[in-house]
Amino acid sequence: MEWKFDKEHRDQIIYCMENQDRTFLLDLRTGNVVSESKIDGSLIGDRYHRLPLWRSLEGFQLMERFVTTIRNPIFREELRQAISTGSGVFRNFKGVLKKRKELEKLWFAFKEREMTAVVYDWFNQLREMEGLEKLTPPSEETEELVSSDFIFVEEVEDHLEDLFALDRDVYLESYPGRDESRILEYHRMSRAKLPPPDSDDSLVLIAETPGGDFVGFAWAVEKDDPPNRGTVIDLIQLAVIQEYQGLGLGQALLKRLLGAASKTDAERVRIHLTGRFLGAAKLFELRGFEVSAQDMELDLSKLERWQF
Repeated sequence: MEWKFDKEHRDQIIYCMENQDRTFLLDLRTGNVVSESKIDGSLIGDRYHRLPLWRSLEGFQLMERFVTTIRNPIFREELRQAISTGSGVFRNFKGVLKKRKELEKLWFAFKEREMTAVVYDWFNQLREMEGLEKLTPPSEETEELVSSDFIFVEEVEDHLEDLFALDRDVYLESYPGRDESRILEYHRMSRAKLPPPDSDDSLVLIAETPGGDFVGFAWAVEKDDPPNRGTVIDLIQLAVIQEYQGLGLGQALLKRLLGAASKTDAERVRIHLTGRFLGAAKLFELRGFEVSAQDMELDLSKLERWQF
């Protein structure tokens, strides 16, 4: 069998898998999907092969897996409640998605990716029977699926107040359990040493909804880098408001900011992670960042005397 597996065939197979009214099979001779009622049953397993099993159970399990991938706690809880109602779970699940187009797009991408993996695994088993090499499923970047619903601009004047507020809130979150007034004063002093976001010395990217609402930003500053006799871009802040977190928007902002940084004279981009944001290191590693320094601290109130 020399038939090549393309997107059109994959989509046809997935569509027929979800059809609960009829049974479909793949015709290895033509590469087409046909209804079982229209073929010679004696050829099933030879020329014709049943499509992967896909029932309501598999559809429900797919929704459960999708919910576990959502990092945004608000979205995750809404979806979890929708599939825990006991009846009408598919309708309720779709209802939640309809209210949030970005989340709906993530679902469609996740569903397509998962079902594509099922189809490719099944199809590769057929190819092995024919002595053919396995095919590799296509890959795609999730943040591009979501970020296409947002607008990225460099003009910050209309969103300065929102930018400062989000920057302050995220800064506070990076020092959990600390005295808030002290952290805010430290934040004020640290930002006072920097050029403002709307100055020529700052590199800022704003994420907006199509309606112009502020949803996040990336802010960087180009500085002298004496040890390397050049300049370096310090990434001061990368933040997305809570309602839009977990949709790949942070990755999209970072990707675009790095693209803008590559057009400057700087040779490197740095970022300092602290507190609970140490867990965000993976986000930057995916873009090629490497650890260049490491801070460690000891709480002296927990010091054991016998250690000396």
